Amino acid sequence: MKITLGTVQFGINYGISNQHGVPSDTELKTIFKVAKSSGIQQLDTAKAYGNSEERIGKLSNSKFDIITKFPNVASEKI
Repeated sequence: MKITLGTVQFGINYGISNQHGVPSDTELKTIFKVAKSSGIQQLDTAKAYGNSEERIGKLSNSKFDIITKFPNVASEKI
């Protein structure tokens, strides 16, 4: 069984039970360490999650597969 860690709280203050806001860099490194030691191999993120993508890139040491989402593209023309 694969478990993917959601990362919305890594970039924005999100969640009804989130009483501490966005985790610090130190807290985020600890989260990554615990996730990896628990067998989690994937992180789910999105551009809409504030600076979550940037923080994952900076602090995760490339130890995870990243799944990121982006808005629908309305046209193939740029």
